[in-house]
Amino acid sequence: MLDANIWRATRSLSGAALLAARTPGVYAIGRVDRLHGLPVGAEWAYVGRTDSLRRRLLEHEPSVETNPGLRGWLRSNRDKLEVWLLTADASISRRLERVLIREIQPLFNRIRYHEGN
Repeated sequence: MLDANIWRATRSLSGAALLAARTPGVYAIGRVDRLHGLPVGAEWAYVGRTDSLRRRLLEHEPSVETNPGLRGWLRSNRDKLEVWLLTADASISRRLERVLIREIQPLFNRIRYHEGN
């Protein structure tokens, strides 16, 4: 679907918002465990798509996040938080969001996709 080299990552929501353009794309928020700097595991909290990556990532800052579970998770995982984002047109973003939610099953996405949808 997409080349994995297109993804960019940062270790904070504010850093991701600064890195992000005001363009459509997909993002994933998670906690990444590392051993001597090497990623050895991840817990994915949320995957989303948007028409403005910068605006949407700012909406996930804990002080304004409306999902109480995600807000608490963001606060308690601040030190291991990573935000991955990629710029993609709306149709690719929709498809990729569905695939990622179905496959990595983020903890706080309210909508779940199953095989065939």
